[in-house]
Amino acid sequence: GLGQLTDGILAHDDYRLMDNVQGISQIGYDWIGWKRKSSLTSYVNLVFNFDTIRN
Repeated sequence: GLGQLTDGILAHDDYRLMDNVQGISQIGYDWIGWKRKSSLTSYVNLVFNFDTIRN
């Protein structure tokens, strides 16, 4: 299927702003990032493992 993975909590558009939504006052805490090992690809593979199938 096609969808958006979310926990229902939205961060600021600017990751440098401090957010205290979850009681953790750290800059960039609400964001996730990654580094590509190769500049030859224009995509990042993400693998999610869940304990059960859900709809």
